[in-house]
This record gives sequence, structure tokens and C-alpha cells, in this order.
Amino acid sequence: MNFVEAALAKLKAGAGVSSPAQSAPRATLAAPVASPAPSVAAKPRHYERHMRLDREALHAAGLLVDATQDRQLANEFRQIKRPLLAEAYGPDAPADGPRSILVGSAVSGDGKTFAALNLALSLSRERGLSVVLVDADLPKRDLSSLLGLGSATGLADALQDESIDVNSLLFATDIGSLSVLAAGQHREGLTELLASPRMGQLIATLGAGAERSLIVFDSPPLLSSSEARALIDHAGQVLFVVRAGRTPRRAVMSSLELIPAGRNVSVILNDCASQTSEAYY
Repeated sequence: MNFVEAALAKLKAGAGVSSPAQSAPRATLAAPVASPAPSVAAKPRHYERHMRLDREALHAAGLLVDATQDRQLANEFRQIKRPLLAEAYGPDAPADGPRSILVGSAVSGDGKTFAALNLALSLSRERGLSVVLVDADLPKRDLSSLLGLGSATGLADALQDESIDVNSLLFATDIGSLSVLAAGQHREGLTELLASPRMGQLIATLGAGAERSLIVFDSPPLLSSSEARALIDHAGQVLFVVRAGRTPRRAVMSSLELIPAGRNVSVILNDCASQTSEAYY
């Protein structure tokens, strides 16, 4: 049993998480969230802002792979997204099932932003599914900067000012079903803002933009940020990124213990050599 499996076994004892699958990427699902976000009626979304993903810049930053690895990466994320989609929209999913996915890690540098972006891109290939990628790492705002949205109003501004319609802050991308919400301007009291009922209202509003939608949050690391622990209370599902050979064992176990009982928890092992000796992410 490796340390990821051991950590999940410990979480299983307290939160009912099943054992991870043996094939990569390793993933496990728990029980549905008990408290869904407030209901908001769906209405067509009209974008006021638009952007183009600069793939060359994202590749240079390590968030996208080169063309020779693209097919392999796409296959990896197809495996990752299937149980997440099943939990949200599968035959056994409740009508108000978990429509938000928090992508997090124990510490920085494990690849959570890489995973969040590529998961969102993979999900956007699903027919009839609207995907909103949110930079919720409000202290650092790395994703916003890398996407060229570092100065754009976004999540923090909508949390602070309840008169703002969060849909008006979304950027439509050149990938039809994918939109992006920037982190926004730095604010005091970010933890309290993320823990507030307003955050639940924003999630409900973002999720009401289409008949089928998923929100993907790029979260701060769990062990180094009180903001992440506030945000996780609003997440329907958690995708936890562990970097092979780098993430400390104790950090993984401590982080998983911070995830509230009742969350659907999936764990992926990043930057690991597969049994075929090919690298996968």
C-alpha cells in the first residue's frame, strides 16, 4: 500500500471514502454532499467579455503540454473526468447533485493549476456541458496572471460587492463551452469572504447558466491557506493532486483529514511514470 492509498484508507474510516482504483489515474469517490448550494433558475448567459487562450504562453508556463504529448494527456484527463461527470450527471446522480469541483493540493508546486486547467479543457469537450473555470487562489492569482487576466475584476470583487452580477465578470473563451472567472482584485478578509453565504450564492448563479454545467475551482493549497479550507465547504467534489516523489506523506494525510465528511474525493498522482515507462500527468 503506497502513501496515497494509506491516506485514503485513513479518510475512509472517518468519511466513507472508497478505496482508490488500481489503474492510473488513481481516483475514489465518496458520498454526495449533504447541503447543495441555493437554487437559482437557469437563464441564457450573454457574455460581455471575451478572451483567447494563449496556448504558446500556457505551454511555456508548463500548464499545457506540447503537441506530441497532447493525445496522451487528453486520454489521461478523460479517465479523470468520467467519475466526476458520473457523480454530477450520471444515472444515479441526484437532481441537485454536486456541480462544483475544487482542484486542490496539500502544498504548492504539486500541479493543481495544471490539473484544473486541463480538467476544464477536457470537460469543455463534452457535448451540452457548460464549464466555468474559476481562479479561486485569491492570495496568489497565478492562473489569472497566466491567462492575461491579472488586473481583471473577478471573484473577489463579486464577493465584496453584492450588487455585482457575477455572470457579467465571466470571460467567454475561444473554446465554445468554456468560460473563465478571474480572481479579481486583492481584498482584505479573503477567508471570511469565501466562507460567507455570498460564495454559495455565486456558485448557484454560475451553475445556472446552462442546463448542464460544472464549475472548476483552482484552489489555494490546503495546508498553507485558510482560504482553501473556507472554499472547500462550498465544493461539491474535490480533486486532490499529489505529486509523485515530491509531496510529503504527512502533508497528504493531514490535508485529506481537513476535507469535510460527505465530500466526493478523487485523488490523482501527478508526474508519475506508468507501468509502460511513459510519463503521464
